[in-house]
Amino acid sequence: AAGVGQQARNKESMDYGMGPRQAEVNWWALAWPPESASRTCYEACCAALLVFDAITIPYAIAWSVPEEGFWHAAVWFTRFFWSVDLLISFVTGYVTDDFQ
Repeated sequence: AAGVGQQARNKESMDYGMGPRQAEVNWWALAWPPESASRTCYEACCAALLVFDAITIPYAIAWSVPEEGFWHAAVWFTRFFWSVDLLISFVTGYVTDDFQ
């Protein structure tokens, strides 16, 4: 019986007959903790940019402000920022009921 158990353990440590498993990467360690100071600062920047967008987008549409100079840079910055924010949301961690 000990031989069978040993075989089962050896089989679990094998990667489909390809040899011993390499150290697995803990992909969850790459997640950005939602309670971290850097994440809080990032969220504050998001809030500030959201207020900026909430004021400037209706203004630019209502008065047909041309996209030049400051407005050109601001429009492209906000487009880029929100696009990157979408990607960042894929690596943001979350807290479960048992706080893990």
